Amino acid sequence: MDMAISNIAHDIRTPLTIASGYTQQIIKGGTQEREKLNKIASNLQVVSKRLESLLEYRRLMEGAIQPQISDVNLSQVLTQQLFQYYDSLSEAGIALEVELEEELHYASDPELWERLLQNMLSNVLKHGKDQARLTLVSDADTIRLELRNIVQQPIQHLDQLASRFYSENLSDTEESSGLGLYIIQNFVEILGGDLQLATEADWFLLTITLRKKA
Repeated sequence: MDMAISNIAHDIRTPLTIASGYTQQIIKGGTQEREKLNKIASNLQVVSKRLESLLEYRRLMEGAIQPQISDVNLSQVLTQQLFQYYDSLSEAGIALEVELEEELHYASDPELWERLLQNMLSNVLKHGKDQARLTLVSDADTIRLELRNIVQQPIQHLDQLASRFYSENLSDTEESSGLGLYIIQNFVEILGGDLQLATEADWFLLTITLRKKA
C-alpha cells in the first residue's frame, strides 16, 4: 500500500516539476510563452486528476462515502455532465453519440452519480479516441447505462482493469494512476448497481445495471 501511494506521489511530483520549470522560463521572458503556458496548464490538470483519484481512494478505504438517497433524474444528471465534457471531448477529437431515455428517475444519490459520471467520461478522455457512444435505457425491471469507446491501445488483461492500482497505460499521452476503474466499480457498488467490462474489437464497453426498486 505504501509503495502504491509513493508511486502516485511520484506521478504528482513530476508534472509539478515540469510546470514549475516552464513558469520560471516565462518569468525570465522570451518567446513561445503561449506554448509554455499550455504545457503548464496540461501538467497541472494531470496533477489535479491524480490528487482527486487519491482523495477518492482514501475516502473509499475509510468507508467515508455513504449514499444520501433521494429521487434522481438520471437523464438530467447525465445531460448536465455531458455538457461539461462536450468541449473537452471535441478538442480530443472524440465524436460522442448519445441515446438517453427521457425523464428516467431512480432513488439514489445525485452527488455520487455526478462523481461516477465524471470518472467515466474522464476515462474516455484519457484512454479513448475517435468515437464513443453513451446509452441510458430501461425496461420493466432494470436501468442500463452503457458507455463504449474506441481505445488508444489494445487491452491486454480485461479481468484486472478494475483492480486497485492496476494499469496497462492504455493512453498514448498520459500515464494512468490505476485507480479510475477501481473508483468507478466502488461507486457502482455503493449505488447498488452491477458493473460489467467488455471489449469488442477496438471498443471498450462499460455497462452499469440497476435493478428497479419495488
